[in-house]
Amino acid sequence: MLRAVELKTEYMTNPLGVHSLHPRFSWQLAGTGKYQTAYRIRVVSADGGKGWDSGKVDGADCSGIRFEGKELSSREQLRWQVQLWDENDEEGPWSKEASFEMGLLGRDDWSAWWIGAGIDQKADDSLVKKEKKKKVRPGADVFSREFRVMNMPQRARLYLAVCGVCEVRLNGRSLGNERLLGGCRDSSKRPDYMVWDVLPKLITGTNRLEIVLGGGWYTKNRYGKEPIVLAQLDMTDRLGDRVSLCTDRSFRWSRDGATEQNDIYGGETAFCGRLPSLSGKARIIDRPVDPICILHPHICARRQLTPTLITTPSGASVLDFGENVSAVIAFRGRGEAGQKLHLCFSEYLEDSGEFPKFRPGHPKQQLTLHLSGFEDSYCQRLSFACFRYALAENLGDVSPEAFTAIVLSSDIEYKNTFTCSDERLNTLFDNAKRSMESAFLDAPFASPATDRCCSAADALAFFESSVSIGYAAPFWRKWLMDLEDAQLESGAYPLYAPGAARRFPRLRDGNPALCGAGVLLTWRLWKHSDDRELLIQMYPSMRRYAYFLMRKSFRIPLFAYLRKNPWEQYTMDTIPGRCELLEPEEESPEGALRDLFPHTEEATAWFAAVMAAMSDMAHELGNGPDRRLFGEYADGAKKAYNWLYARKHRFRPRKIAKQLLPLGLGLLDKSADAAALRLLLKGLKKRNFHAAAGICTTAMLLPELTSRGHAEEAYRVLLNEEDPGWLSQIKNGATSVWENWYGRDVQARPAGSRSRYAFGSAAQWLMQDCVGIRQHGPRHFLLHPHPGGGLRFAKGSFESLYGTVELQWQALYNGWTFEATVPPGTTAELHLPDGSVRMLEGGHHFFGV
Repeated sequence: MLRAVELKTEYMTNPLGVHSLHPRFSWQLAGTGKYQTAYRIRVVSADGGKGWDSGKVDGADCSGIRFEGKELSSREQLRWQVQLWDENDEEGPWSKEASFEMGLLGRDDWSAWWIGAGIDQKADDSLVKKEKKKKVRPGADVFSREFRVMNMPQRARLYLAVCGVCEVRLNGRSLGNERLLGGCRDSSKRPDYMVWDVLPKLITGTNRLEIVLGGGWYTKNRYGKEPIVLAQLDMTDRLGDRVSLCTDRSFRWSRDGATEQNDIYGGETAFCGRLPSLSGKARIIDRPVDPICILHPHICARRQLTPTLITTPSGASVLDFGENVSAVIAFRGRGEAGQKLHLCFSEYLEDSGEFPKFRPGHPKQQLTLHLSGFEDSYCQRLSFACFRYALAENLGDVSPEAFTAIVLSSDIEYKNTFTCSDERLNTLFDNAKRSMESAFLDAPFASPATDRCCSAADALAFFESSVSIGYAAPFWRKWLMDLEDAQLESGAYPLYAPGAARRFPRLRDGNPALCGAGVLLTWRLWKHSDDRELLIQMYPSMRRYAYFLMRKSFRIPLFAYLRKNPWEQYTMDTIPGRCELLEPEEESPEGALRDLFPHTEEATAWFAAVMAAMSDMAHELGNGPDRRLFGEYADGAKKAYNWLYARKHRFRPRKIAKQLLPLGLGLLDKSADAAALRLLLKGLKKRNFHAAAGICTTAMLLPELTSRGHAEEAYRVLLNEEDPGWLSQIKNGATSVWENWYGRDVQARPAGSRSRYAFGSAAQWLMQDCVGIRQHGPRHFLLHPHPGGGLRFAKGSFESLYGTVELQWQALYNGWTFEATVPPGTTAELHLPDGSVRMLEGGHHFFGV
């Protein structure tokens, strides 16, 4: 029989703050049965009243099943469970109960006000005037309110929305494991709120709620001039009577607490042990109260690192935390009264062993602590840094053990694993995971240490690798909403989202090669998760972008007619800017003039890919006119590309990125595809099988070689230890994926970030081709291992929405063995090296060839 496990609502476990009136349920299968033939869902309200009973429903669906009961209301608590029937129509037991709670669905449910700094208070006039000077970062606003609880309530929920970042404490205790509350998004357009169950933190008698507020990404990206916060604590007794504590003028305020200065990237200056005077009052901010709760993985503390002390040749003290991470520093120790500890952070040391000097254009990540002379304790709460090394100035007698790096990342489930007989490849997979962990901070930062932006090009290149490393679908759903919020009035998607607010588009905004992630990433996420609701939500935005591209394709410059292209109206000629980033210098020398001219070849190719994806999604949504229109442009762009660059198979021998592009995007017919493949292999051989491509096409290199029967050539590229290549970085001591292939500039000086996930796209190939696990539709997996490269074995596990898939292959003296584990209720298609194909159902399977 079968039973349901891992019950989730809106793809989250027991969520609080659900905003959908028809939330979706999903579960995994366990037990002795092979597959599900029917299910029954039972939903009850918290008071035991019946909410909804689906009855026995025939079908194998176990995800995306909508609640069809009574209309849900704000704060409503519901519990649900599932009963399954297997292939023998045998009835299984009821699952354990899961729960969900509705959020505050309407404006009338909010009694709180937005509050901000009471800058009219005399006690803080000097601080405020000082902060207006250009070189002084603002201090942290501290809001506090005491309240009494005579009888312990039955339920207590804190709802919090922030334009900025903040730390919240109730009776001196943090609400949970979350950090940098407020996250990274354009809160001026769609403020997001979080919900906590705070009943365990309440006490009978006097309680104290404290909020420490900083500007965060909100002011840094110029979404607003000052940070503000909205909080409402609802306490409900056993009779259902509710009392609310709301942010308003009753909250005390001051800006003279421990954190004197803060900047999300630049760090903090703090006086340990200093308490805020709270001499002023909060100021009411006139702003509509209509935030929503977006269910997604928030930034949280994942693990802790302790440093070792290094003394540089010049005698400087440097703390080495062992790996590149995004983290906050926690200090607990004792120094002299008035001692000023200063930490500067960096991802690398110079070749000489010295700490690198500050370079203009990069954020100066730092932390300054003024010690009290007693046992001090302080943790960064309004900023973070991306680093491995910390230069410790004026360390004195303070021990290195007094410092701890608390690693931050979005709360993504990193359950996927990869191991093989080559430790270098194991390190490569771990480095890609570590780079993803440090960069995914509520949004996919290309490089938190240097770029400080979320690049759509990097996100699209790394998407397949991210889902091969962990269950990142909820994270990507949230980021697509950010991209939609950042869409320009013209319909163009920006290159960076969230990014700095601006009036005018950047040169490369709208470029289909770099900004097509709004369409292509949505399409790929739909293929992975079968989330049709995502298409419905994103389709109006994607349609605007598609029409923007079609308008651009009609605006043909005069010199374009000289090519006599019969498919000119489908050619993307008018968007300037490079269509590839971070290629090796010998392949594509950098130059400012390159951004001033259209790159017709790449733009037209990506235009075809975007329109093909739009046509496919329009077909799924039943929009016939759009399907035909977008399909016409997809076919036209392909024909334009072939006319201009692949006519009569006369490909010009050029850089690897251009050779890969038509293969990776499927633009060529069978004969032209074979000719392009021969040219690619010739180019790789000429370059001694180096990965000589940029961000957008590197993700295509290994999969395209493998899918066309050249797995050994893919292994040669992957295992190459010379620059440019993945193992060259590991050979040089990389603990994460570097921003560029060499980690150096043309003068051979260390350059670029040591943690940028985009080139970690090799993790996709390790999981999907080396081990051979990939999802291939709802409840179906494609298992296609490619043994080779001198590996003796490889093993991987992939955590899907339907359960864990495992595959292992091992070399014998005369063949190979394969072991596969497929979750119940799913099927898999196993391709073996001898050309045979086995259809697998749920269970454990063993084969030898």
